Amino acid sequence: MLQRLIYLSAKTDKFQNNELILKQSKNYNASKEISGILLEYENNFIQYLEGDPIEIYSLFKRIEKDERHTDIWLVDYSAIKQRAFQEWGMGFKRLNKVQIEEWGLGGLASFSSSESLIKNPEVLDLIQMIEFSAIKP
Repeated sequence: MLQRLIYLSAKTDKFQNNELILKQSKNYNASKEISGILLEYENNFIQYLEGDPIEIYSLFKRIEKDERHTDIWLVDYSAIKQRAFQEWGMGFKRLNKVQIEEWGLGGLASFSSSESLIKNPEVLDLIQMIEFSAIKP
């Protein structure tokens, strides 16, 4: 059985080195057969994880305790039939305002926190784009 977990969070001042975090994440996720993508926009993250339900929920609980994240919101935790990111483990993409607007998601460009983002209906459009692999790292 496969599950997906999507959350939003904001970076704290303790978040310094994306490359180190990504390397650690890739190693951990590979060992647990977790795949997905981490999207960064300004000081916020949207992460899509997929894999074993227990493993991805356990990872989410670790993230909730991580001092580099704050304002964490669970968007979705549900069963999926197949992985969207099987081919490349954990991807990362830094988004900019131009990309957001090109994708027709201009309303996301003005969010100031993960709390305001979770209330934005365009976040669901972005998640659908992620699922159909329209966004590649």
